[in-house]
Amino acid sequence: MDTYFESAKSLVLGIFLWGILLSSLGLGFYSIPKDASINEFILLGSISFIVILFVGVIWFRTGYLVSRDLIIVKIGPVIISKIKISRISKIERSNSLLASPANSLNRLAIKSGQTVLGQISPKDEESFLQLITEMNPKIHIDL
Repeated sequence: MDTYFESAKSLVLGIFLWGILLSSLGLGFYSIPKDASINEFILLGSISFIVILFVGVIWFRTGYLVSRDLIIVKIGPVIISKIKISRISKIERSNSLLASPANSLNRLAIKSGQTVLGQISPKDEESFLQLITEMNPKIHIDL
């Protein structure tokens, strides 16, 4: 049975991400000269739309699909990584600022030995951990 877990969202990360995006767009439109052509407005509007769409997909469509022996990390329709549950030895808390498919700073580091296989932030962390440990009872949870 496949179970999907949405990524948790951090207010601080959201304000940072969307704040930078919207202020950049505002400055972009503000800096267009008064005598700019309609084509320049259309170009900037198109680029802005694409950037907002891209960030929106990252923000609203990041999640983790648990299927058979895999955690499939997805952003929108794109599979970012696959983590074999049978390889996981430990899951621990991480507040790392390193780039990862997690929309929260409150993350779980998934490890095999000392190697970090991935960092994620499932919204329903308790159910996620319960499901993963049912599939591999050898996983050590250190929260």
